[in-house]
Amino acid sequence: MKKIGFIAMIIMMTTVSAMAANQVGEWKKVRESEGIIGWSRTNSLSSVDEVKAEGIINAPVAVVEAVLRDTPSMKKYMFMCTDAYSLELTGLKNTKDSYHVYFSQGLPWPLNDRYGIGRIDWMLDKSVPGAIAVKCNTVSNPFTPPKKNLLRMPIGDVTWLLAPAANNTTKLTYQVLADPAGNLPSSIVSMLMKNVGVTTLKNIRKLAAQEPYRSAKAIVTTAAYHE
Repeated sequence: MKKIGFIAMIIMMTTVSAMAANQVGEWKKVRESEGIIGWSRTNSLSSVDEVKAEGIINAPVAVVEAVLRDTPSMKKYMFMCTDAYSLELTGLKNTKDSYHVYFSQGLPWPLNDRYGIGRIDWMLDKSVPGAIAVKCNTVSNPFTPPKKNLLRMPIGDVTWLLAPAANNTTKLTYQVLADPAGNLPSSIVSMLMKNVGVTTLKNIRKLAAQEPYRSAKAIVTTAAYHE
């Protein structure tokens, strides 16, 4: 009985320690524009706030999926993204619904631009019929960036939720937690918090109305949801 009690205490202490290791604040609205709302909250894993944005895209889920699956188009919709392309990494497998990408984030001079390497997983969200969940998690594999003076972000995790909405539209939720590999000036942080989410969704709205994306008719994601 004492042994069981001791094990329970260890489990409780481990859980509390894990929670303390990653503390988050309350979501606070930082911007609203054209029906898109952006929020930010503190997260102990990064020196800059975690960001979330939500809005309606006037296109069905299959169209929004087509936009997000086009990796090079990140340069067109992700706020201040300067480059993006698919990667083949040694020892890591790419599939239709799970693959690796490179992306770089521009910052105003004289700051160094940042880059990250991530694995993108596409999943059907069974809790919402017709919805798709997308997760991009940072990987730490060795990689030589295509340009000099780029700083690698140790964290660049992104989540998308594409849910069917009224009149054949899509409710799109975007959430990103990034560690910029060092402290940034407060003016830059403020600019990023207000624009990363809202501006990204605005850009996706524009692309969703263009070819070849707007002709997409069917969802291509088939992988089941997993953590």
